[in-house]
Amino acid sequence: MLKAALQAYSGAEHAAEFLSAEGRLKEEAAQCRETGRVENLSEKFCRYHLGEENEYRLRAVAALFSSGARTPINDDFSQALTAFQAFSFTCFSQKEKEEFLIEYERRKRPTLSHSEVYRKAYAPHYRVLPRAHARLIDVLAEIYRRSEEKERFVIAIDGRCAAGKTTSADILSGVLDAAVVRCDDFFIPVEERCCPHEINLDTARFLSEIVRPLKEGGSLGGYVAYDCHADRFFEKKLPQVRFIIVEGSYATAPIFGRYYDYSVFVDVSEEEQKKRLLLREGADNYELFLNKWIPLEEEYFSRYGISKRCERTV
Repeated sequence: MLKAALQAYSGAEHAAEFLSAEGRLKEEAAQCRETGRVENLSEKFCRYHLGEENEYRLRAVAALFSSGARTPINDDFSQALTAFQAFSFTCFSQKEKEEFLIEYERRKRPTLSHSEVYRKAYAPHYRVLPRAHARLIDVLAEIYRRSEEKERFVIAIDGRCAAGKTTSADILSGVLDAAVVRCDDFFIPVEERCCPHEINLDTARFLSEIVRPLKEGGSLGGYVAYDCHADRFFEKKLPQVRFIIVEGSYATAPIFGRYYDYSVFVDVSEEEQKKRLLLREGADNYELFLNKWIPLEEEYFSRYGISKRCERTV
């Protein structure tokens, strides 16, 4: 139980290099007869239980586990202890739990392993990942499969605000060593917002600086970005790499055509969206999102059936 509590608030305990190795994963997956599944431990972390995995999913699990194990976290040991204390035990008294914790602290919190009894009963074969990483296993596996024979591969990530588009793009960028184009950099300048626009994006600039070069197979060394907070334009450089991710609302708008090789829609519930926006934007700005930006996005999603146009929803 303490192991589960620690994983819920601290993530992976073991060396990422060892447990992320594809060979080790393949050996463990060969012993599994069920479909891989996710077991949520907390708001941040989950266990991904290995199943009968194909080679692309194994690569994806290995890469995302390694990435997640290196992601800085707020290691709150007190939260783990609170969760441990809250577990209901039938075989241990409160005194025994307290004595166990005292001894665990005395030994300077060593890495915990499952007992032989537990291993025989449950045959655990899993990896602990941040939930933001685990939701991308299928996405990354499909990217590996589709990109095998392509010199350049473009991924478009669309979806609701505060759903995790930027986070997903950053995770995939780190794993794939990809360049990232932000749709936010093409928002319509303040002085032009009085005019009617089909979507809240400078479509002319996006078409000329991003879509046409990608469709024509040319280089994409950078573009002119707009900072809506400072109301200014600036040049943004992009590395010359094989993978390119275009992320943000309107990334898969029909007006741009099919300039990408794979598309993903990132979704979020209204309740979770509100929670994230209040945390990110504050109460005053949340009202602006609620009354202006969210309705604009929702009208776009509905009009064009964006979630259905995208090949994967996470």
